[in-house]
Order: sequence, then structure tokens, then C-alpha cells
Amino acid sequence: MDAIVNMTGFGLEHWPWSKSQKKHFHDSRILPGRALVSAIKQSKHRPDVFLQISGINYYGVSGDTLADERTPPASDYLAELCVQWEAATRPVEELGVRCVVARSAVVLDMQGGLFPLMTLPVLLFIGGRLGSGNQAVPWIHIDDQIGALRFLLENGRMTGEFNLISPTPTSNDEFMRAIASASHHPYWFPTPTIVLRTILGEMSIL
Repeated sequence: MDAIVNMTGFGLEHWPWSKSQKKHFHDSRILPGRALVSAIKQSKHRPDVFLQISGINYYGVSGDTLADERTPPASDYLAELCVQWEAATRPVEELGVRCVVARSAVVLDMQGGLFPLMTLPVLLFIGGRLGSGNQAVPWIHIDDQIGALRFLLENGRMTGEFNLISPTPTSNDEFMRAIASASHHPYWFPTPTIVLRTILGEMSIL
């Protein structure tokens, strides 16, 4: 089996979300996707499957409702970015290639991504809930994500969109408490929403 997995995209954990940074977020996702479609179209031997990584933020960041693959996209910045990301490689379907879209939650990995940034306040002994603490934290462990991606690649019946996310909704308060407990650090000093917005700007929605 020949497969292409498109995971290209500049990490959203990079701050600040300036106009130029947003352009980097966009171009690093859209342009490689279009290039891959063009390469597949011109190739004599096309892959059996094309797996496009996207984000669970396709459904929005409010965390008020539970979404499935039939839920339409939200209208905020991250949702629109996901829509464009997926659309860049959608033409692969017209080329007769099995196409799978994996909308992934935040991948928990000690070596990189958002998780080290999320744990930093707790490790600095100033950790507590962020904002109200009621907002949902969508997540998936890296081992589970790899297993899910492998299943989607190897199972020829899998086509369309799939959500890669833990089965149980987790609030920010629960998530931060779990980090504090696992690292044997105190859980205190909640960070008010206004502080997050002042320091991080639009990035605070993460």
C-alpha cells in the first residue's frame, strides 16, 4: 500500500498571532496541500490513500456542544483555517484516491506541541484553572493518535472525516488538576480571562 500523510502546518502554539504569523499558519497548510494535489495529478503511479490531518477546532472553540463528523464548521478563525486546510487537498478524491481527513484534538506529548506550554504554569508553582475553568479541553495522547492514524490508513473501508479525540469531555479545571496531581505540584492561583487576553491576545482562545 502506498500512502501520503499530509501533516504540514506551522504550530499554533507560536506567539504572537500577528498578521504575518497568521499568514504563516495559512500558507504552511494550504500551499503544501495544493502542491501535493498537483504532484499526484501528474504522477503515473498514484497513492492508494491520502490522509489529511486537520484540527478539532473545525467545530469551534466554545466547547458548549458535542460535535460529530456531520456537524458543520464554526465561523471563528481556527475553524475557517481548518476548512481551508481540508479544502486544499479535497481534489484528491476526484483523482480516484481514497481520501481520509483526521480532525485531531490537542496531541499530548511531553516532547513538543502545546502540552509543555499548557503544563508550564503548574510546573512553575503558579498553576490553576484558566479563566472560568469550565471550557472544554479536547485532547488525545500521541500513542492513541498514532494507532488511530495507522488504522485509518490500513483499513480500505475508511473514507471521509474522523474525529481523533478522547471519548470523555474534560474541562480545563479537571485537566489542570490532573497535571498538578501527576507532577506533585500545588493547584492554585487561577488565571483570570482578562489576564489571558491581555498577554496572549487572540491566541488565548487556545
